[in-house]
Amino acid sequence: MTRHEILSAFEQLSVSEKRLALNAIEASWERREGLIADLAAEVMANWIKAMPCPFCQSSNTIKRGLQNGVEKFSCKECRKHYRGSHGSALFRIQRKDKWQCYLSLIEQGYSIKRAAKGLGISIQTLFDWRHKILSSLQSTLPTQLRGVVECDDFQMAESLKGQRNLERKPRKRGTDRPKHHAKKESIVTTVSRSKGGLAKVVSAKKICSKEALKALEGSLEQGTVFITNQASSYNAIARKDKSIIHK
Repeated sequence: MTRHEILSAFEQLSVSEKRLALNAIEASWERREGLIADLAAEVMANWIKAMPCPFCQSSNTIKRGLQNGVEKFSCKECRKHYRGSHGSALFRIQRKDKWQCYLSLIEQGYSIKRAAKGLGISIQTLFDWRHKILSSLQSTLPTQLRGVVECDDFQMAESLKGQRNLERKPRKRGTDRPKHHAKKESIVTTVSRSKGGLAKVVSAKKICSKEALKALEGSLEQGTVFITNQASSYNAIARKDKSIIHK
């Protein structure tokens, strides 16, 4: 069938039939072309080299066949079994056909409740997915930045969400006024123009030289061009490593 014939046939379907067709196309895209396919290819690469044991880091492992399309391994040292997707965002994901859609909703700023209603998935499932995504992103962050690196910091109110015994007066949701009692914390962010970025939390309202060194020491390669605002605290980075050019 040509593209025009397919579109013409699609227009003749009812609303419910169109929704079923779109879901089937979306699921096929996820398996063959979407992010799930890319992650599956990465897991397949790990099967070839027999990934080390995630529990004891031993390379003395053997393959134990497939389970639900994913390779299983056994460690001869600690006697534990694990799957090839262990440690990746794919680990124990059941509704893979909805994964790409959820990533798109995250980019659009959807809350978990709103995304769960739109995708027809439970709130707890999307809560677990979000943590898997954040954990997988953390594992891909570089340990050092090079080239032209830009740095800045900003302050946020300390979050004690879920704690029942607070040492301060509880604040209303979304309140972040200067007169509020919540403790402030600084977040130092560094981004390389070539690739990668880092972010570290510093328990201080204002970044001093000591806190700047604590957050960034060892994170910049030699010869890096380090660009910041006019805060004098970042001068300590260039004084510590003379090869770093601070602007």
